[in-house]
Amino acid sequence: MSYRLDRITITGFLFTLVLGVAFSPGLVSQVTLMRASAQQQPSFNATTATNDSNTGNEDLQRFESLLQTIKCNSPIRPKVDLSHCDLSDVDLSNANLRAANLYDAYFGNSILSSAHLFHANLSEADLSSADLSNADLTGADLPDADLIGADLSNASVWFADLPNADLTSVELDNANLGHANLSGARLQFAHLYNADLKSADLSNANLIGAYLNNADLSCPGLGTRGERPCVDLSNADLFDAKLSNADLDHADLSNANLTDATLSNADLSFADLSNATLLGADINGTNFSNATMTGCIGCPQ
Repeated sequence: MSYRLDRITITGFLFTLVLGVAFSPGLVSQVTLMRASAQQQPSFNATTATNDSNTGNEDLQRFESLLQTIKCNSPIRPKVDLSHCDLSDVDLSNANLRAANLYDAYFGNSILSSAHLFHANLSEADLSSADLSNADLTGADLPDADLIGADLSNASVWFADLPNADLTSVELDNANLGHANLSGARLQFAHLYNADLKSADLSNANLIGAYLNNADLSCPGLGTRGERPCVDLSNADLFDAKLSNADLDHADLSNANLTDATLSNADLSFADLSNATLLGADINGTNFSNATMTGCIGCPQ
């Protein structure tokens, strides 16, 4: 003798236990064990089966929604799972979210100043206009994250992974972005005054109109190009970018667009400017000593 308990019946039973309320009579009446027999098959009613299936799907969706609500109200703690949660307009300053799963979470306009987000998963998260000043994002994963208009001034973004992230108009003044992966990132009109970008990967990044005055984009320590990873700005769009007094020693700017960029008093010694474009750029006082300028348009002869 064997018995079959169908999936909809189980779901309805669990949902009833969690909520403490009854579902539709049609679904509750199914909480029965059906005896399987080769000689006796239960009668089949297509209309009833379809209605019961639709009711079961609706209840399953309600149950899953309830579980998501419970999850999104979990206490803030390291390694918490808040993926897909709406955490907008919330004050999470100084919160400890180390290694938390915040995938696809919404933090619009939230306060995360001085928050601990070390190695947190923020892939595809929406942090637009969020306050992340002084936050610790060391080693955090932020691919395809939306950081438009966010404040990350004085934040630690060291070794963070931000490929294809949108950082348009973001505040990164005095931020530490050393070794960060910003390949393909959108940094139009971003503020990076005095930012530390040593050994960062900005290849294929869009830095149109970005402010990088006094930023450090050099190689750490001494040595010649190739001995250690240098900042990668190859193929980057730096049209009208502000790079006065920036340290680009040994930087890779091959194929970069620096049209109308401000490079006054910048250090481009040992930089690779192969096939770069500097038409209309302000290079007053710029140091090009030992720079590679093969095929560069607008570079000094």
